[in-house]
Amino acid sequence: MAVENDGQFEVHRLGELLERSGRSIGVAESLTGGLLVQALARQVGSGEWLAGGIVAYQRSVKHDLLGVRVNKVVSRQAAAEMATSVRQRLGCDVGLAVTGVAGPDWQDGERPGTVWIAVDLGNGAVTALVHVESEDPGEICCLAVVEATLLAIRELESPRDDNPRALDAERSGPVRRGPRKFVRDNALSVACFSLFAAFLAAQSLTGWRASLADALGHGGASFGYWHYLTTAHFAEATFENWESEFLQMGAFVLLTIFLIQKGSSESKQEIGNDPRDEDPRQHRADPGAPWPVRRGGWWLVAYENSLLIAFTVLFAASFLGHAVSGAHEYTVEQHEHGALGVGAWQFARTSQFWFQSFQNWQSEFLAVGSIVLLSVFLRQRGSAESKPVHVAHATTGD
Repeated sequence: MAVENDGQFEVHRLGELLERSGRSIGVAESLTGGLLVQALARQVGSGEWLAGGIVAYQRSVKHDLLGVRVNKVVSRQAAAEMATSVRQRLGCDVGLAVTGVAGPDWQDGERPGTVWIAVDLGNGAVTALVHVESEDPGEICCLAVVEATLLAIRELESPRDDNPRALDAERSGPVRRGPRKFVRDNALSVACFSLFAAFLAAQSLTGWRASLADALGHGGASFGYWHYLTTAHFAEATFENWESEFLQMGAFVLLTIFLIQKGSSESKQEIGNDPRDEDPRQHRADPGAPWPVRRGGWWLVAYENSLLIAFTVLFAASFLGHAVSGAHEYTVEQHEHGALGVGAWQFARTSQFWFQSFQNWQSEFLAVGSIVLLSVFLRQRGSAESKPVHVAHATTGD
């Protein structure tokens, strides 16, 4: 088991929190033998917040270098003293320590899989005891890295006012608010919806000209652009495309719950429990937890499936819009040929309706399947849709 396959999400999150808060971190390790500091060092920008690490593998190094006073080095007090000592010795804001028994033999009266973790943010160490149910020393060490990272994340996300560098940064100038900050914080969605508006306008203009040319070519009357926007021709073309897009996204959300693609940046990790599978009911007391998580009950049931519900509703609405507008457009064509018109339900049972749908659906899943598979072997530096350029092809997830 490799750390990058079983803790990458947590380590990346910890790096983001440290960078955002302006804190630095130092690591003291025993049983993990440098895995924790190595995982942190691999993160982009780690040079800004990773002070360093001390691998105190032997008992004497813990006593002599880190100043651990207790003889039992697999203990709460030993972990706490290691975290405080590494923070002080490296002159950093956060001290993170992990000590325990990887096996196969017992140590200090503790069985393999016993792990003590401590975090010191400068106001006393917070400790946690973890029992890893495994007989594989490598797996125990990797899971210890994950648990240590999670404890550090929890403490950093707790509301505190004990970060001098962050406070100094706030006093050094005014806090930016207003339109510029909004655009910066929401640049991706602003860009996407701006392109959507631009392409929708282009579609309507070109659709109007094409429809107008067709009408005049058949001896029909001229009509303006604004009138065209109320026609079934425009509505049908729009809804049949929205329908396929929302189907694609909703289906992909659903499929990624149960299926994986080894090596893809679009897939959950294939080894261990992915944090996205974690039961939110265990985090009701977390600082910053959304209110449905804190409230629980049916509110939480709806919220933990809200993304899939949203795409399902959007798909159903677009599907209905396609059927209704398509029936109007189909009726116009039927009347031109002296045939009877149809209703929405009748049109939804025609080959014409399903031809329009299937020609879009197949292209959507071709695109999704392509990025799932291509992201295994290809990279785009800086993109959230790609793995880091330097990672192995077999590495799965973000």
